[in-house]
Amino acid sequence: MSKIADRIIYIPEKVKINLEKGIISAEGPLGKSEELIIPSDLEIINQDNKLNTKSVNSALAGTYNALISNLIKGVVEGHESIIEVKGVSYKVSSKEGKFQFSLGKSHLNYVTIPAELEVKVEGNKITIRGKDKQKATSFAAAIRNLRLPSIYKKDKAIDDTVGNTLTSASTEDFDEKNNDYSRKNKVYAKRLGELFAEKLKKENKEKIIFDRNGRPYHGKMEEEKESSVVNGEKEKAEAKNNLTSILIKDEEKNAVAFAHAGGKEVVIAFRKALRQGQRKLITYFPTPVRTIPRDIIVKYKATKLFLKPTPPGSGIKASGALSRLFKFLEIKDISAKIIGSRRNKLNKKKIVGRGIGSGRGKTSGRGQKGQGSRKSGNVRPGFEGGQTPVYRAFPKRGGGFKDKKISYQVVNLEELEKDEKIKAGEVVDLSQKKFLVKILGRGTFTKNLTVKAAAFSQSAQGKIAQAGGNFQIVEKKKK
Repeated sequence: MSKIADRIIYIPEKVKINLEKGIISAEGPLGKSEELIIPSDLEIINQDNKLNTKSVNSALAGTYNALISNLIKGVVEGHESIIEVKGVSYKVSSKEGKFQFSLGKSHLNYVTIPAELEVKVEGNKITIRGKDKQKATSFAAAIRNLRLPSIYKKDKAIDDTVGNTLTSASTEDFDEKNNDYSRKNKVYAKRLGELFAEKLKKENKEKIIFDRNGRPYHGKMEEEKESSVVNGEKEKAEAKNNLTSILIKDEEKNAVAFAHAGGKEVVIAFRKALRQGQRKLITYFPTPVRTIPRDIIVKYKATKLFLKPTPPGSGIKASGALSRLFKFLEIKDISAKIIGSRRNKLNKKKIVGRGIGSGRGKTSGRGQKGQGSRKSGNVRPGFEGGQTPVYRAFPKRGGGFKDKKISYQVVNLEELEKDEKIKAGEVVDLSQKKFLVKILGRGTFTKNLTVKAAAFSQSAQGKIAQAGGNFQIVEKKKK
């Protein structure tokens, strides 16, 4: 039973209900609603400014009870939908009856605002109002589909869709040039952290969160963190190996290389990466472009790098080495983030439990070892493993299984009418075919014919007799 079907709808004083000839509409302070067609098996009772819906089908009565309530609410208050656009560099504006969205893509999105809806934009908050609930919510859903929110990032401290950049700092802000970062790595990291803290104080910020994409801090990052935390507890994260990634470029040869290495100390890791990168120099002829045309995922072993185009003027959003690489390639607007990790269990040399065919152990479970190896392995006598039992595999009487259904090949009368080789007064024998033929009565038929077949439909029999012909049902002889 539907509880909504028994609900009484109270009509406000300012609302007028028009109910006639199976059509209902409402008229109120905001205007007149659209007409709603009432099914024939639904009864609407209007008495003392109260509406009741009655029907044998309670689900139908409940549905129309809710629809009528929406009509009344639409002409009194209106229906409202609110959309909040959240994201780094996400923007929305309305102009000349259109929405313009900047949603972190390489292009802008435009949406035309329907004339029957009232739209209000306050910053990145969109309010949609209208008399018709379906139109208001459908338009809100169409806007939401331009950039669906990520359901997996709801509770994270740092989120691409809701996070904000507090401040940024780089060693390029220092006055010194041509310094050996391999020897003064931690020194410059400490100075970089102090620069962070100075900028945060100017913006009246007291807390800072370092996002390392879920990976442990290496030595340089830890120096930056400890130097820049203001009035907050210092959280230490230990790492077994310090990872360093660098970009090497030779402007004379127009060559570039990207390398990474690990070591017990940052200096050792940096030197390893430097030697590795010098052997991987690649000559490149840069072509200036603003951004990449689409989203790109780069895979390297167990690491995945996500590259995303950004709107004009947003700049380069990437780590130090990648940022210098994009500047070297003269790419102005791009965002890069690591979405994988090299410290993955799939990176092991041997992975067991991958099945008998892998040669590295079995399945680590009992799915392929039979029912006797499972907990509920004891079965009743006569159980045959869940397959079709023997007593059901054979018929109860002799003769085997027979298909009692007779199948026919269909021929319509319109096909006999269109065939110019068949003249009036002839005999058309379709009973000598290898298969059974049934005549159907589709189309017009005017020829005086004698038709022989295995079966005829009632309409075919009537049309043949009306045209002055005959039909004969011929049963196929058994061999």
